[in-house]
Amino acid sequence: MGRLKKLKGGMDLYVTEDEKLLVNSNSRNGVYVYDTDTMKQVFQTKTVSYVAQKAVSPDKKLLAAKNTSGQMALISLETGEEICRCDMAGSEGYKFTFTPDSKAVLDFDWDGRTMLLNAKGAFKILDGPKPGEKKDMVYLHYDRFSGQIYKLATGKDGDRGHFAYTAPIFSEKPDYRQIHKFTDMMPDHIMGISFCKDHIYFPDKKQTGIVETDKSFEKTRIIPIPKILLKSDARICHVYVSPYEKYVFFYLGFSWGFMYDLTTMEPVMEFTEDVVSDFTMLHEDNTVVISTWGGTYVGDIT
Repeated sequence: MGRLKKLKGGMDLYVTEDEKLLVNSNSRNGVYVYDTDTMKQVFQTKTVSYVAQKAVSPDKKLLAAKNTSGQMALISLETGEEICRCDMAGSEGYKFTFTPDSKAVLDFDWDGRTMLLNAKGAFKILDGPKPGEKKDMVYLHYDRFSGQIYKLATGKDGDRGHFAYTAPIFSEKPDYRQIHKFTDMMPDHIMGISFCKDHIYFPDKKQTGIVETDKSFEKTRIIPIPKILLKSDARICHVYVSPYEKYVFFYLGFSWGFMYDLTTMEPVMEFTEDVVSDFTMLHEDNTVVISTWGGTYVGDIT
């Protein structure tokens, strides 16, 4: 690895599906957009307080920013004007995306709702509990490689267990269909679930290995975690597998992260710059992106 370049902004990352734009934010209300070929900032704005998640429309004309109270703003990337602002369902959310036609934001909140907000400010709950209704344990994620929305949830109506559902990205109501029933607890998204090009990865229950599955959560293998990390004083807090499945990044808390080659489990890089918030890679896993509380660090694999 060469020297990492530090960019302004950090926190959770968003990368457009064509990997042309990278979006991050500060801990207050600043959002920053970068060209991933040059790593130069192409847009900056101030928006909702305590920004949590961000997204850019496929046509590159709209920026969406959502805060820790669930409020979302839509901003024109052409003029910088705020187009609309909506409280949504009032709940913080997971990473979200735009619909393929760039006309609306498809949002997923921590209470298990799938929601839609269009550029005119019209909001509706497509799936999940209405405000005030009982909430289930749900994790939602849009997988850009398969074009599917994944929902991991506990069973309903007496059907005990933990299940995975999928629905194709849509503009109206999602049609979630069960694809898998977990024999044990479902994967812990706090520890990390990586939806990659061909597989899904997450730490096993004992946190000594990485489970690799196909896109239906059928297990294909277990990859042992390097023993040197398991014997360290700090426990593994989060595991990230790169989008094209070449590398894995282990975050052990505070300013302590390690990247390994996923095939050989040989060490590639140690990261000790700052408290890590997020990790991804660009250009078919040839560019590292590590987001922290104090900035985002990028560099090419050499």
